[in-house]
Amino acid sequence: MKWRIEFSNRADKFARKHGLLDTVTELIVTFLRVRNDMDVKVLKGKWKGYHRIRHSDIRVIFDLDTEKRIVFVDTIARRDNAYR
Repeated sequence: MKWRIEFSNRADKFARKHGLLDTVTELIVTFLRVRNDMDVKVLKGKWKGYHRIRHSDIRVIFDLDTEKRIVFVDTIARRDNAYR
């Protein structure tokens, strides 16, 4: 069964505006295949249960549903605005 990547409206808008949709999709696919070789962190506090991929000054915050095999990208933002 394949993984499905879904974007929140906010994440989709940011990715399209900055031309990052393909880059973010590629980062997530790489994470799902390799997992250990990337700069991915499990978040705490308000974002508990979410993961973060760091790509230059962009942060991609997403949630994994391993049972349904869905990656939900909640936020894509510059690092100073990502966790708000």
